[in-house]
Amino acid sequence: MKKIKPKKIARKKQKRAVIKKGLCHEILYKNMDWAAETAAYFGFNPLHFPEIIKDDKDKALAVAKEDREKITGNLPILNLTERISIIRDYIEQKKDKEPQPILASYSPINTDLKTFKFGLEIIGSEKSIADATVIKTIYEILREKESGQMVVVINSMGDRESFSRFVREFIGYVKKNLDDLNPICRQDFKKNPLCILSCGHEKCMKVFEKGPKPMNALSEPSRVHFKEVLEYIEILDIPYRIENSLVTDRSFGCQTIFKIVLEDGDNCKTLAAGTRYNILARKIGFKKELPAIGARIEIKDFHGKAPCSKKIEKPLVCFVQIGFEAKLKSLQIIEMLREAKIPTYQSLSRDKLSSQLQIAENMKIPYTMIMGQKEAMENSVIVRCMANRSQETVFLNELPKYLKKILK
Repeated sequence: MKKIKPKKIARKKQKRAVIKKGLCHEILYKNMDWAAETAAYFGFNPLHFPEIIKDDKDKALAVAKEDREKITGNLPILNLTERISIIRDYIEQKKDKEPQPILASYSPINTDLKTFKFGLEIIGSEKSIADATVIKTIYEILREKESGQMVVVINSMGDRESFSRFVREFIGYVKKNLDDLNPICRQDFKKNPLCILSCGHEKCMKVFEKGPKPMNALSEPSRVHFKEVLEYIEILDIPYRIENSLVTDRSFGCQTIFKIVLEDGDNCKTLAAGTRYNILARKIGFKKELPAIGARIEIKDFHGKAPCSKKIEKPLVCFVQIGFEAKLKSLQIIEMLREAKIPTYQSLSRDKLSSQLQIAENMKIPYTMIMGQKEAMENSVIVRCMANRSQETVFLNELPKYLKKILK
């Protein structure tokens, strides 16, 4: 048997230590498909989707049964059992002990090549930047393969109390106007009151226009959260519209809910959907809520090329931001560097300068870009060499060219 030299053993121990800290980019940045490669630029580590076990299915049935009103939404892409399996895996793998949040991308094995599926999850952050990061990443992944006009359709269900208030008001309002609904919708209303929001009948839509809206029932924290998400989308110049009828399964969905649609004249095709599911962890036995947001791409009759393997390099620069103004511009900067093919690492859900710089040092990333409030106002960043701590202020329009020069 071949003996392993002490140095090799030391290197293996060091690599295991890196993985234990959650800084496993040297392992994870292997051959990835185009979707995982795009997601990696925005901080998502490619992982295998956890196997759904019997206990996950049993808990999903229990949660659905507990919701006595059996009110579900209109986004079947978002699955309760999948959400439960992700939370279980998060706890079993002790990811709650790692630096938060956890960003993961999932490329399930597809036997049906006509349907493309892909998923993103951010667990451990309740901040609006997490919602914006998921939306931006999904949008850019789709933009790689779809050439038509894509629009983000978005709404907020608010926290649990906010949405419960809306449901009570909505049911009461519809009962008073039941005779004005389409006959089919009258029957559906008895089984699932919220499903009629997306019925599309002209008679029903006239009734809904004057009825209560989820956004009108939002608590102040929920209103602020949604306002910030919209600010991110606007500064990213992503086409969007607010749709009051957009809701998802209330057994797990809360706060931000969105879908990305491909519009072609009167035709509208849903390509992806996502929602927050902070309330789910407590429902399946945990002592407190676990902030999380997830999204799924599911394109049937997929005419693009099958995902091909690509190799992505280890990050050469780390983006560090301080303050809300810097966060607003952060996703634009990351997209700029992605288009310039400059491998970048970021931790947008962190606020402290010291913790972000520490990650760059642990990962041995040679250069760090720092943007604070002053730099955000001036459209610039501070580029710092981690080896000798020298730094220079660079304007954003010159940044890709400057980084390519120093990285040669």
